[in-house]
Amino acid sequence: MPNQQEFRFRYCPQKGTEDAYLIAYLMSYGLSERKEKIILAALRAFWLPLALKAANIAPEIITKIGWRELGNLDAQMNLLRNHLSELSPSLLKEWGDDSSKKSFAHSFNECEKDVEIPQKGLSLEERLQGLQKYNI
Repeated sequence: MPNQQEFRFRYCPQKGTEDAYLIAYLMSYGLSERKEKIILAALRAFWLPLALKAANIAPEIITKIGWRELGNLDAQMNLLRNHLSELSPSLLKEWGDDSSKKSFAHSFNECEKDVEIPQKGLSLEERLQGLQKYNI
């Protein structure tokens, strides 16, 4: 475990608050799924490109990972739009239904992909091994 860094987060929201509902939703998932597919995915999408930039990682890697995470954020926005439109169909009109607009995912797929970036989260060791290929 010497190559691992421990990070713990404890939060006890007040009952009946938005945060309490959020934590209850997260707790409805198994520990592994909650950690990898929800919490770490959200943290990566919001903060990983900035963390890599702060660590002086090569710009081309930051760019590729940044595009991937923007794609993940776009997918989450679409998921939320779909769920919200079920509750309020007028949201479809507010967001527009113009199929001529390119989606972010379409734009992402048009980007150059000369640096291979995995689509799933990796362990720190796997990430470092991948970055070593680029002399970082």
